[in-house]
Amino acid sequence: MRATPLATRRHSPNAMRVFADEGRPIYVECGGLMYLAEALEDLDGTTHPMVGLLPATVRMRPQRLSLSYTEVTLQADSPLGPSGTVARGHEFHFSSLDPVPASVSRVYRLRRRQGDECDAGYQIGNALLSYVHLHFASNPRIAERFVAACAEARTTRRH
Repeated sequence: MRATPLATRRHSPNAMRVFADEGRPIYVECGGLMYLAEALEDLDGTTHPMVGLLPATVRMRPQRLSLSYTEVTLQADSPLGPSGTVARGHEFHFSSLDPVPASVSRVYRLRRRQGDECDAGYQIGNALLSYVHLHFASNPRIAERFVAACAEARTTRRH
C-alpha cells in the first residue's frame, strides 16, 4: 500500500468520514482498516494522515508477517449479523496496529488455528474494521446480512 497517494486525496477521506458519520454500513478488511485508521506510518518512518475513523496508527513492518487462519465469533450485533454468528477467515499482513482505545467496541472474538484467542473487529457506528479476511462461503448469511443492512440504511436515508 502506498500511503502518499492515499493521504493526498482530499475528497475521498472526507467522503468516507461523512459516510461513516451518517451511520451508513461500512465493512473493511486489512487495507481498508489501514485506510480508515488515523494515520499510516510507511517503511521509511513517515506518518501519513488517513481517514481518522479508527483512532490508532498502523505501522508498516518489512519483516513482520501475520499469517493465521481464524474462526470469528461476533460478540455483539453488527452489520454482518447478530451476536453469536460464526465465520472463518484468515489474517495476512505486514503491518501492526497501535493499541486501539478501549472505548472502541471489539465485535470479533478470534480463535486462531494455534488455539490462541483475542478480541478484534472494531465497530464504530455501523463501520466494522478488521485485519481478518472473512471467507464469506463459510457463512453466507454474513453477506446477506450486510446487503440487508445497506438496503435498510438506504431506505432510512430516503425518508
